[in-house]
Amino acid sequence: MGPLGHPPSHRRPLVGACGLSAFEPSPGIELLYSLAPTHWSKGLATEAATAILAYAFDVLTLPEVLATTDDANKASIHLLTGLGATPTPRVQIGPHTYPSFRIRPTPTRVCSFQAPVAQWIEQRTSNP
Repeated sequence: MGPLGHPPSHRRPLVGACGLSAFEPSPGIELLYSLAPTHWSKGLATEAATAILAYAFDVLTLPEVLATTDDANKASIHLLTGLGATPTPRVQIGPHTYPSFRIRPTPTRVCSFQAPVAQWIEQRTSNP
């Protein structure tokens, strides 16, 4: 499942994307997210990642999802730990190593994937 986002238009530019991808350099599925700086600190990345994780666990029945970030990206580390991610050994990609996390389904997850993703995105982007 590639990154999802509401298609941009002249009225609504694309502000970010969130999705799942094959995890390289090791086997697994990775949570990916990116958000325009003008939309940081509004809870959008957390909300999008929560919905994607609900899809990963409820629909795809994945046993876990992986994630990496940069050491300097404290907001991303905070987001991942807030989602229940637990640190795993650092991942080497090229000459650099990155913090790595594992997210597993929990019974306390607050989002359940009951609405189509397009509907979920529309609901959250229709009220700027």
